[in-house]
Amino acid sequence: MKCRGRQIQRSLEIDNKKLAESIETKLRTELIEGKYFNQCEGGDKTFKDMADRFMLEYAPKNSKRTQMYYKTTLNHSLPFFGNMKLTSITPKKISKYKAMQYSKGIKPGTYNLKQAMFSKMFTIAIREWLKENPVSKIPKDKENNQYGKWLSEEGERRLLENIPG
Repeated sequence: MKCRGRQIQRSLEIDNKKLAESIETKLRTELIEGKYFNQCEGGDKTFKDMADRFMLEYAPKNSKRTQMYYKTTLNHSLPFFGNMKLTSITPKKISKYKAMQYSKGIKPGTYNLKQAMFSKMFTIAIREWLKENPVSKIPKDKENNQYGKWLSEEGERRLLENIPG
């Protein structure tokens, strides 16, 4: 049988051909109904398990500063998602987390960075534990990157005084 494009072969360690064929039929039925994947995948894996794997496998490939950002972001998101099973994390729950973050004053650009990190985490989890990435169903928010800071007259005067030449 094939699972995620890979050939799966397991010995049933039985001598009866009819029994082996009936087991194969049952497994194919579960595969078609989508039940087989829930059994062979990480149905018991939590967000924390995924975060640990992300920090172990992916984060070290990035700069120290990025690793610190990942660690800080996970420390903020673990109270919400921590012990949630990966299979129970839906786009609706992610949207709820997003709304909670906005109520705390987070800006769209900052949340988009978090969302990109979560998406990468779920992409890594898809390799063995999940069927799909729930973050991919959440659109990124539009960012307003305009800065409204202007120099005061005093600041302008000091700047001009300190320009060489």
